[in-house]
Amino acid sequence: MASADAEGNVCALITSLTSGFGSLMRVPGTGVVLNNSMQNFDPRPEQANCIKPGKMPIFAAPSLVAEQDGRAVFAGCGSGGYRIETGVIHAFLHAVDFGLGPQAAIDAPRVHCQGQQTYVDPRIPQEVRDGLARSGHEVVVQGETPGTNPYGRVNAITIGKDGTMRSGTGPSWSTAAAAW
Repeated sequence: MASADAEGNVCALITSLTSGFGSLMRVPGTGVVLNNSMQNFDPRPEQANCIKPGKMPIFAAPSLVAEQDGRAVFAGCGSGGYRIETGVIHAFLHAVDFGLGPQAAIDAPRVHCQGQQTYVDPRIPQEVRDGLARSGHEVVVQGETPGTNPYGRVNAITIGKDGTMRSGTGPSWSTAAAAW
């Protein structure tokens, strides 16, 4: 959830349970459902992401608040596991560097690289895909379809110099919604 109030306070919050209902365990009397993020560790001893005291699993759940000249101009967060990070960063860059409104920034084509594959939105021009392949990427063209989450579901707001806020969420088929 990305939000702002009339005083200019801005928040980008990710509440993650990992799986749909986390560990399926609730703390009695609180309504708090515990996550099951232990699955993000590598169970093999001595691996970089192994289970050990004091270790934290590799986990990408970024929320971002950016400011300019001492005031917030962008807040973004989302859902979608490891793909949240690239989704939020894409939305931020499209909003700030290219001046798109938050919905257009969220809807813009994305690229996500994880492991050996580089996933590209089919709207990415062929010459860009060819350039990625020439530089060693294993390019996989993957579009957004209902029930899949190839690029993360992002929620974002932008705040103009005059204090006006615009919001966006996506993709259009998801259960996310922007509200005022």
